[in-house]
This record gives sequence, structure tokens and C-alpha cells, in this order.
Amino acid sequence: MTVPRVFKIGVLVFRAVVCFALLYVLGNISLHINSSFLRPASGSRIPADILQEYNYIKGVIDSPDAVPQMEKQGSTIFMTQEFAIMIPSLAAFGMRNLAIKDPSLRVEAASYIAKAIEQLKDPACYRFVARQFGDPFKDGNIRDNAFYLGHLTLALAYYREVSGDSRYDELFHRFAKAFYRNYKNSPTLCLNSYTDYAWTSEQAVPLAALKIHDDIFGTNYKEAIYAWEKKMRAAFIDKESGLLVKEVDAKTGFHDNEVCMIPNAWTILFLHDVLPEFTRKLYANTRRELLIKRLGFPLFKEFLRGRQRVTCDTGPIVWGISPSGTVFGMGCAAIMNDGAVYQPIRYLSNLVGLSVSWGSRRKYLSGGRMGTAALFWVKTESLFTEVNNYPLPIKNILMIDLALFLLFLWVFWMLKIVRRDWREFFFKTLS
Repeated sequence: MTVPRVFKIGVLVFRAVVCFALLYVLGNISLHINSSFLRPASGSRIPADILQEYNYIKGVIDSPDAVPQMEKQGSTIFMTQEFAIMIPSLAAFGMRNLAIKDPSLRVEAASYIAKAIEQLKDPACYRFVARQFGDPFKDGNIRDNAFYLGHLTLALAYYREVSGDSRYDELFHRFAKAFYRNYKNSPTLCLNSYTDYAWTSEQAVPLAALKIHDDIFGTNYKEAIYAWEKKMRAAFIDKESGLLVKEVDAKTGFHDNEVCMIPNAWTILFLHDVLPEFTRKLYANTRRELLIKRLGFPLFKEFLRGRQRVTCDTGPIVWGISPSGTVFGMGCAAIMNDGAVYQPIRYLSNLVGLSVSWGSRRKYLSGGRMGTAALFWVKTESLFTEVNNYPLPIKNILMIDLALFLLFLWVFWMLKIVRRDWREFFFKTLS
């Protein structure tokens, strides 16, 4: 007896519905597990996942290979040296946020900020920029060096803010005074990060340190911040998008009108306290120009349409998405209390970042130490808003289910190919 074609189609549809229903249930179980990390850990005000990442970052700072001993230059070594600066500094920035939100962590967080500072002071960490600007710990004339010295100065500021300890005050005073002097003497208010290489966004880090110096010691260095804002509005905001241009000539102000996600996110992350109106507008423009949807998730691209130029600074671009830009964009969304952007990215970061937990620690396999430090820092920005209370929309849950379903099909297909190829190889070998 021949089975009717309609019946066969019905059976296939039924199986597909059952598979999707199972995936939907599994997806919701997964999301429920992930959402449990959003809730404060027992006996703490901090969400569980942030505390686990904090514990992992402490282990990174304590590790004997935290500062790579490298002499060579070149793109790979160069980026590794930058990471050697950014991992301890971003860790320190996140720990400062934890200490402010949960006073019970203040003493321990301050001790690890101090350890991060000592790593940043290691000559192996800053030697590659010292070749261009001189040793800031020995030379009397401190000039530019916005990247390395900016990160170190902000770490010093956060240590003083959290601990109240005057251990690093001499360095903090010296670097803050040098930055203020250099900004006053700069025609563009953009100091070089490397020789003839000035990013507008790199200025946000030392400028944030100047604001804290004013708060603690009563100086008036924030004049440089307001002067910088005025200069950016007048000369370095792209008229088409309303976003900051990426790179300028520190002496002449020449730029090629290149606009990227990461520099704008960096500015929002560091200057939202002191320049709230400027950064709110910058975030609104960033959201309008660079936010895109993939499988229902809000993600950030790195470039404006038709103005792409991938470099080692932008990181990889996948399906039009900037993974690095999306991580820092998540931090901006947290600061601006934009849960519709923050929450889906936070859930997706656990999936795409291949987050793994063991004991009291948590890291992201696909991002390594740098990715985990960056995610830890931007997540701590959410502690000062209500963004963690924003529910995940149902359509994002459905998209996760669909992604898991497609991933299952792909893995099943690949296993069939491997099994077939292995059998062919085995029989050919025997014959």
C-alpha cells in the first residue's frame, strides 16, 4: 500500500515541529541558567558572572607570565605588547567599579589595582613606547604618550580613589600635571599615542584621570577636558554621522574623515561622567549609524557604509560585525541604561564568547585574557544603572533556538562527512 504524499509531508512537518519545540525548551533552560548569573551572588551586590570573571582576572594578574618579556617589534608582537598594557589596566578599571559598588571588596580590589600598576610599571611592559617618548619614570620632560601613560595615570587615579592610600601620589601628581601642560600646549588637544599617531579617543583615558585628580586634590585640570570637547565639536566631528573621526595629525589637525566604532565607544566609556551631554549625543549617533541586526540581535559594525578600512586596531570583522566594537558598545549601552541593546549582547557573549565556568572562576575561550578583561570591565559599568533588570525579548530567544538548530544540523553534517571520509580512507588502506 502506497503512503500518500501528503501524509509523508505531514510526518516531516511534525518531526520538524517536535525538534524545534525541544530546542526551544533547551534554549529556555540555557537562558534561565544564564539569567541566574544576572542575579546578585549570595551575600554580594554583584551579579554572579561578574564575580566569577573577577576571580579569573585576579588569577591572571597573579600569574608569573602576566607581562610578556618581548623585545621584537612587528604587528603580532606589537599587538601583544598593547595587550600587556590593556589587560592589567582594564582589569584595574573593572575592579574600581566593583569596589565602589560593593565596599566589602574595596580592600582586595585596591590590592589588585596596585598589582596591576606594578605590572604597568615593568619596563618590559612599556619599553616599546619608551623607545618613542623616553622613559616616563626617568625623563624629566614627559611628552605625549597618551596610550600607555594615559592607562597608567587612570589606574593611579582609581587606586587613590578606592584605597585613599598616598603610595602613588607623587607619580599621579607628576603625570597629571604633565598631561595638563601638554594639552594646554597642543594646537589640536590630541596627544600622540605613538610617533605621529594620535587617536581622538585615546585622549579620553588621561582626561578621565585629570577629572579624578581634580575631585581628590582640588586642582582645576578639567579645563583641559572642556577645551578638548570644544575642539572636538569644532574640528573633529564627522558632519555626516555626528561621530568622532578616528585619527588626526597631532600638530596640524589633518585627518582623512575615517570614522570607527571603537574610538567613539572608548570616548563614551571614559568621559560619560564629566561630559554627559556630549557622550549622550555621541551614543545616540553611534546607535543610529553603527547598530545593525543579525539574527534579531543588536550588534555594532565598525565602519560607516562605504568607508571601511580594516586595520590591526579595528580587529576582525565577521559578517559585517565588529566583535571588539560590540563588546565596548555593550559597555556604552550599560552606561546609557539601554537595556534593549545591552541585554541581548550580554546573552550572546556567553554563546559566541564560549564562556566556561569552573569553581568560582569564569572566562571566555574565544577572547582569551584580553577578551575576558574587556568583558569584565564593560559589565561592571552596568552596576550603576538598571540595565540588568531589562528582560530579554522573546524574539531573541527564538533566534538563539534557530541558531542552535542550525548549529546542530551543521555538526551532524560534518560528522557524516568525517565518518564517510574515514571509512573510505580505512578501506583504501586495507586494500
